[in-house]
Formats: sequence, structure tokens, C-alpha cells
Amino acid sequence: MGGVRIATNASDASIFGNPAGLIDVEKNNLSAAVTVSNFRYIPLPAIPELQFSDQLTLDLSPSITYSRSFHNLGFSVGYLSKLKNKATFSLENTRSQYLVDEQRFLAKTLSVTEYNQLLQFGWYVGFSRKLDQSQFGFRLNRISQHAKRGQVLMGLNLDAQHASDINVNDPRALIPAIIDSLDLANLGQYIDQFDEVSQDLEISKFDFDLGYQHYFNIDLMGARKVLTGVVIQNLLQRKLVERLPTIIGIGANTKVFQWLTTGLDLWRVPGHHGVDFAFGWELVQSWQRGFSGNIALRNGLSRINGVGIFSFGLSLGLGGSRWEYSLQKCFRDQPLDQAVHSFASTVRF
Repeated sequence: MGGVRIATNASDASIFGNPAGLIDVEKNNLSAAVTVSNFRYIPLPAIPELQFSDQLTLDLSPSITYSRSFHNLGFSVGYLSKLKNKATFSLENTRSQYLVDEQRFLAKTLSVTEYNQLLQFGWYVGFSRKLDQSQFGFRLNRISQHAKRGQVLMGLNLDAQHASDINVNDPRALIPAIIDSLDLANLGQYIDQFDEVSQDLEISKFDFDLGYQHYFNIDLMGARKVLTGVVIQNLLQRKLVERLPTIIGIGANTKVFQWLTTGLDLWRVPGHHGVDFAFGWELVQSWQRGFSGNIALRNGLSRINGVGIFSFGLSLGLGGSRWEYSLQKCFRDQPLDQAVHSFASTVRF
């Protein structure tokens, strides 16, 4: 819902935002999701030594989670990962020569792939408990980060020697003779590959998140309940390859009408410009004719590290299944392929 996760009881927000909301998860929930962002494919300026040179950047975050509540207790377990990848592909010009005295053709082509990867992965366990009008939760994370940087060199070295009875001055006879001299059934013998690693570092640590939520009865457009929340993420601030800062946030959420829910989050991240915030709303229509279902439209505005972001999302639920898509796009001239696209599917049983 527009990035609002601190004071909401949605199951996905409880898994990735405030663990206290796990108490409101209904039945068994098995979810799989993937987030694609920062996709950039850039042809680099041409230079005489190269046939082409391109750069690719891609961030990918797959996850799978299970959550369930039992009376006054909530529980979740899952596996989360995030890959930041930047690679440059270059193909040098082919160098070839023909040795007339040896009836031999030689050709060499070298491709270079420079890569810079950061893979963060690990499992987590979440738990929540209801205490009258309040609920408390925590999440234990096992986080590993693997940073690898270097370049892969791949050379194609063709070496063909034909019979001496071929007329080297006749291309119609010479070219087929060269091709027939190659062992096309075993092309691997012509390929040399080397991985020159300049950095290969992996660090694993435990970290801890805490969450709290409380319901207030406020006379807002009639008797309305307002859900407030507090969350502290990365409480231990363990040093990894890329440090995860401690995040402290507060939020509020209320259902204005049966079909309209709004929420607001504020949080502080060390190193960011000012206080980050997210404001979102959700329009929901449910039905019970023939089979149960619902459709939701979500929008939101947020500011993260001084950058304004627009959020849009759709959710469709049919029976015990739900499919979701969300988009987060910066206001400042950001192409759609570089925005954050999230796809998720949940089965409830």
C-alpha cells in the first residue's frame, strides 16, 4: 500500500515490515515473490579495437515465505535474497591469418566480461503475540552477503589445416576446405576461458528486528480504530560487506470506509537526507457470489533519501489465491525499466 508497512496487518507487510502484525494473518499463507529493479542496458561508445561494448545493470530479489497465526500467536519463516549485478561485455576485433606454406588458417577473438556482484541471502523467523489492544513481535534474521568482482576472459581460437591439393587462389574451394578441417562436433577445444577474480568475500551474521502495534479508538468520521506501530530494524547493526543501518520508524493506519484504508509511515535511516516517509491508500471491492474474491487498487507517495517516489499496485484474490503487482517509480525522469517492479503470488489454505 504505497510502501506503508509499519502500522498495517497485511500479511506481506508483516513479513517485510513490522513483525507485530503477524498475529492478524489468516490461516496458512505460502507466498512467493520477485522484485526486479534498476535494469539498465547501455551500449558504450565504440572504439576501433572493439566490435561492441555494452553494460548491464540489474537488481533482483526473489523470496519465499510461510506464515500462520494461532489464537493469540503469529509465526512466519522464509528465505529472502537480493542480487545487485553490474557487468560490462566487450568483444575485441577478430584477428586472422592464413599461412600459405602450411595450408593453415588461424583466427582469434577475445571477449571480456567485467562483473561486480553483491548477493545478500538468508532465512528469517518471525514471531508475534497479542496483548489486549496491543501486539508485540520480533524477527530473527540470518544474513549472508557475498561480494565478488573480477573479469571473465573467453577466447575463441580457430585452427584449421586443409589438404595440400586445395587451390589456395580459389576461394570457392579454399573456404569449404577450411570449414571441413574444423572439428565442429567438438567446438570446446577451440575455447579458452579464465576467471580473474579480484574480490571474493562472504560474511554471515545474525540480526534482529523488533515491532509493536497498538489499537486506539478515535472518533474519526464515526467510531474508527486507528492502528499505530513502531519498528526497529537491524537492531544489532552487524558489520557485513555492505553495512545494514539501524532503521527506526513509526506509523498509523485506519480504515476510513469499508472500501478505503489509508496509512502513513515515518522512519529515520542514518545517512539519508532528512526523515523518510510513505503515505498510501487502498481501495478494495469484495464479493461472495459463486466464489469469494476481491480486487484492490493501491497508490502512494513517498520520499526516500530526498527522492520523491510514486507507487501503484494491483491485487486480485480468488478463493484462496492472490496475485499482486506493484510499481515504484521516482518522479525525476526515471524510465519504467529502471523502476521497481514487484510480482507476488500467495496461496491460503
